[in-house]
Amino acid sequence: MMILAVFALLVFGPERLPGAANDAARMLRQARAALRGTTSLIEESTGITATEVRDQLEQLNRMRPQTIAQSLWSDDESDPGRDKGGPEPQVLSGPSGA
Repeated sequence: MMILAVFALLVFGPERLPGAANDAARMLRQARAALRGTTSLIEESTGITATEVRDQLEQLNRMRPQTIAQSLWSDDESDPGRDKGGPEPQVLSGPSGA
């Protein structure tokens, strides 16, 4: 952080540094406000919240073949990837003899 401050001082100089810092802070506030507005617009138009999207992504991540393989081959029963509420595996049976 100190390196960034020294770099900013060298680039802007002591006279212009406070103004540049104010401009940067204002742009950051505007960007955050725009992001909040966009997020709420998307949530209103789709009816899906960011929390729901995050939960769905976590479920998809648990269903990745690599994650499943690690949980199957793990000898440790307290494996953090195991039993996280994902879908139960389904056993597919062949056609019954008729």
